Amino acid sequence: MESRASVRMDSEESAKISIERFAAQLRKPEAVLFWQYLDDNPSEKQMLAGLYQAGCDPLTLMTLAVLYCKGAELGVTETAKQATGYSAQLLASFSERLLQAAKDIQALNEAAMPGGVNLWKLIRVLGGGELLEKTLAPVLPSEQLDFEFTRLPVILAAYSVFLKGWPHPTYRALMSERNLGRKFFLAEFVVYIETILGHANWSATAAVIAAVHFALGKPEAVSTDAESLRSAVEAFHTQNPGIYADIKTWAQTAAGSPGSNTSENSRRATER
Repeated sequence: MESRASVRMDSEESAKISIERFAAQLRKPEAVLFWQYLDDNPSEKQMLAGLYQAGCDPLTLMTLAVLYCKGAELGVTETAKQATGYSAQLLASFSERLLQAAKDIQALNEAAMPGGVNLWKLIRVLGGGELLEKTLAPVLPSEQLDFEFTRLPVILAAYSVFLKGWPHPTYRALMSERNLGRKFFLAEFVVYIETILGHANWSATAAVIAAVHFALGKPEAVSTDAESLRSAVEAFHTQNPGIYADIKTWAQTAAGSPGSNTSENSRRATER
């Protein structure tokens, strides 16, 4: 009996840790409601834990679930302004400043000192110096600074370009077609789970959607039961075969990405 109780406690603790990975993707008030829902529905909590243990990435699942439940309500331009504090005009201006900073940093990186050496070569040979050692050493060893400094202009320039289309251009396009957008994100959610597990799991799909729907204040006109979700995805597949094929390709890439929580053993366990 003690052994069984110990196994049950270990299982409960494992499930708690797994669910925390999902809850961490929500804002704090939403995470409280998310936990409340799952505490009231222990079988659904176990399904979510199983998805994590099978290799599903919490960030991917929660982002897609939120976009399915709430995305259609978002006015993209106004929401971006509220989220960032920047209007479209201010974002464009910030983007230009970043691009100019990238160019200036690149010029400094390439400026030759006496003997033909430059800033990053001196750092590689002589280290970061006392000030950098005191401030950055706990985070970034000086022997990596030269590499990071040469990458900095590229990163800033890429960030500058991304800000010009903020939020993500695909997201913006999908939200301009609100009904398509919602079904698109649901299809991505379902296909991602299917790719990780090797088969569809409509009960687990409905469990995540229902928990997120509750956490977000139960947005209206959002289906959360398994059969409705299945019908919506099947209809989307039939009506948008090309887009669905692209989603499957994306899911295969996402499932194999370094950030995914893949575990072959737990996947097999889930399939059983």
